[in-house]
Amino acid sequence: MSLSTLAPALASGVMLGCCYALVALGFAMILALTHSLNLAHDTLARVLPLRDTFVAMFFVTMGLLIDPRILRANLGLLAVIVGLTVLGKLAVWPAVVRLFRQGLTTAVRVGLGLGQIGEFSFVLVQAAHAAGHVGADVSNSNATLAASVLTILLNALLVRGIGGWLRRPAEAGA
Repeated sequence: MSLSTLAPALASGVMLGCCYALVALGFAMILALTHSLNLAHDTLARVLPLRDTFVAMFFVTMGLLIDPRILRANLGLLAVIVGLTVLGKLAVWPAVVRLFRQGLTTAVRVGLGLGQIGEFSFVLVQAAHAAGHVGADVSNSNATLAASVLTILLNALLVRGIGGWLRRPAEAGA
């Protein structure tokens, strides 16, 4: 499947009034179909540069949204958010995985892999601010945005560093 066949299909979905999420779901389903047809390597080779472009755009956009002056004034808050997120998820997720009787190595890898703040955190912070649970210092300080970027970067380092030290389950039996 080429871009010349996908583009009109996706464009027609948008023109018909489908939301972008539905069009993206359709695109993902098409990619999954090509994966099942043994075209995965070709599809992956074509999609990876696009993924890398979007990752770069994401980090540039997040960097432009962060105001360094406000961030410097809230370094303590940033450290608390990052610390609670990474350490909290590293404590909670392995425990959940162990409840499903998975090995310790798998549990720690899941904890490492999920040790970042997702996009939903921005919605939660705004909802908590509207409900009066957090102050303006949390919702307007760029700390949540900066914590998101930092936990994504820290997560990548932890997965590569600590994840590399963990033996793979196949190696454990050898």
